[in-house]
Amino acid sequence: MDFRRLFGRWDLLIIAFVLVMSAGAWILLAPDTEVEPTTLRVIRLLPGGGSEVVQEISLPAQEDKWLEGPAGGMALRVDGREATVHHAECPRQICVEMGYLRTAGDRSICVPNGLIVELISPEESPYDHILR
Repeated sequence: MDFRRLFGRWDLLIIAFVLVMSAGAWILLAPDTEVEPTTLRVIRLLPGGGSEVVQEISLPAQEDKWLEGPAGGMALRVDGREATVHHAECPRQICVEMGYLRTAGDRSICVPNGLIVELISPEESPYDHILR
């Protein structure tokens, strides 16, 4: 198919102009989704339902922690404003596979150990939850 017969020179210029303007508006007006975390919170899930805050660490920090749980526990490393569960004694290792938590709202959840590690900030994130 010959596109020169389908579109004229002005049609192609208008299409290119609209595409460039749309891309520019998207880049300039896109919300900043990364909120810098100020606190790392460790939450323990209780057997009857509910939860309790086990520990809060003000960021930035440099710490290695061992957190006990019913399935053995997990090793947490805090490095500046990032955190990761780098070892766990649970069978599926999903909390380890989450990798580094870097922005407010990031969570690593170990269901067998009943532990949640999350980064929080006083600023409100534009999203309720982010799933990976």
